[in-house]
Amino acid sequence: MAMFELSIENRVATLSMRRPEKRNAIANSAWRELAACAEEIGQSSAKMVLLCSAVDGIFSAGADIGEFTMPGDGEPRDLAGPMRSGLDALAALSIPTVAHVDGGCFGAGVALILACDIRLAGADARFGVPPAKLGLAYPAEDLARLAAAVGRAQAARLIFSGENIDREEALRIGLVQMAANGAAVGKFCNGIAANSASSLATLKSLLDRGIAGRFDAESRNLFTQSFQSDDFASGLAAYHAGERPVFE
Repeated sequence: MAMFELSIENRVATLSMRRPEKRNAIANSAWRELAACAEEIGQSSAKMVLLCSAVDGIFSAGADIGEFTMPGDGEPRDLAGPMRSGLDALAALSIPTVAHVDGGCFGAGVALILACDIRLAGADARFGVPPAKLGLAYPAEDLARLAAAVGRAQAARLIFSGENIDREEALRIGLVQMAANGAAVGKFCNGIAANSASSLATLKSLLDRGIAGRFDAESRNLFTQSFQSDDFASGLAAYHAGERPVFE
């Protein structure tokens, strides 16, 4: 049975994790499921993605340690490749991605939410990056995303200590952006999905370009071309009519 379940309703793609017997520990094969789901989302009409857990009390226990082998015990498995393909496929989506965490989110689960644009946390959310406690490391790409979210010193604190933090501390350091649960999560996602699809895609692209320092002709053209879009025509007409625009 697949761990990642995809459903699309009202232009919101919900990507749910369901592996209760393992506390949503992510098997090596599940990363390729994630990549396949990301590809399906990219070909759909969804305007945004909500990543969440379908298991009460846990977001993800991290990578499935039960699949790890002792050093020297046979050929080592390729753990980095599948993980990278899944995380990068999620991060590369052109539409906004939102992770909602309620319950524990550890290890590779943190890498998973860092591949999303925005992170929301429920009251019971807890976070930890414990590879040092297992004698392991963490992928450089995911450490870079962690440092981009919380700063190098806070990233160092989390990975060197391996200690867990609660929602309030995650909010304080910027690991998550909002405290939200239940109806508030749906309201936030539906609010994004009500906006212009072309604007959302262009804004995400320009945000990433700006962070990367790509202030080039292509970036300027993306901004200029938005004034020629059908969505802008609809939005401007609604503004002049004193109405709220309705985008497809």
